[in-house]
Amino acid sequence: MKRFIVLASLISLQTFFFVSGAAKAEEQITCYSKEIFAEAAKTSHGEIPFWKGDDLSKKIEYRMYVNPVVRTFTITAIFWNAPDKECIISVGKNFRAPGQEKGTDS
Repeated sequence: MKRFIVLASLISLQTFFFVSGAAKAEEQITCYSKEIFAEAAKTSHGEIPFWKGDDLSKKIEYRMYVNPVVRTFTITAIFWNAPDKECIISVGKNFRAPGQEKGTDS
């Protein structure tokens, strides 16, 4: 029973630090109006919506925008408690589908 209590305490402590870290990360990322972001990504960077999915445990919708010509990408997060904001969490280059070799068009 003592092992269970210690394990439960450690899991609670880990969850606390994860949630605290997520809150700090949310404060440090750049967010825009969701209505404006997709149009700005297309207009400014030629990136179009590629996929989206929900993280049920963290209550976040993730989206990815891709420019298939120059192979740039942006990954965003929409926090369920702030559904009108879309936040950039990653930008990159050299996008390719799994199995696609770097620098090829197949």
